[in-house]
Amino acid sequence: NAASSVDLHHNGTKKFETTADGIRVSGIVSFKARNTSGSTISKGTAVTITGYNSTHSAYTISKAQSNMSSTMPAVGIVASDISNNSNGEVATSGILTGIDTSSYFQSGTLLYVSSSTSGALSSSPPTEYYLRQVIARVVEAGDTEGSIMVTSSNSNSFPDLLGTDFVPSSNNSTDIGSSSNIWAEGHF
Repeated sequence: NAASSVDLHHNGTKKFETTADGIRVSGIVSFKARNTSGSTISKGTAVTITGYNSTHSAYTISKAQSNMSSTMPAVGIVASDISNNSNGEVATSGILTGIDTSSYFQSGTLLYVSSSTSGALSSSPPTEYYLRQVIARVVEAGDTEGSIMVTSSNSNSFPDLLGTDFVPSSNNSTDIGSSSNIWAEGHF
């Protein structure tokens, strides 16, 4: 009943409410980030942490890309454009609205950190032996009013390697994505 419900508002927006079915939370969980990449990082971009700026009390970020281990894992998605040398918010979980999701076709589509374009989201998992990370799921498809559920807690994974036979190359290389055939026999 409405008399026993509890609502929590922040800056005039309802963020938390109790219902007959339980608790409903809206919005995002985010952290303060500083863009020192040299250019604007746009809303909807997958990012990784590169350090900490103590002067501005914010983590420094750059675009994530799944075929570059130095830019993985992605820790979240930029919640609004962040100009170079400015602070902004990175969503780590929750519903992020105002995202162009029209190319993902339908609600429920998993979104991965792209292996071909830094910071981009892709509805196709990375191919080859790139790091694979689900970063979000489409909630509502749309060109400017789409929304995604950010799920950055997923860890990187090596695609299709469990149960795979392998043998390290003769030089004991472990470079993932190498053009050489480093997996031949054994068991992973």
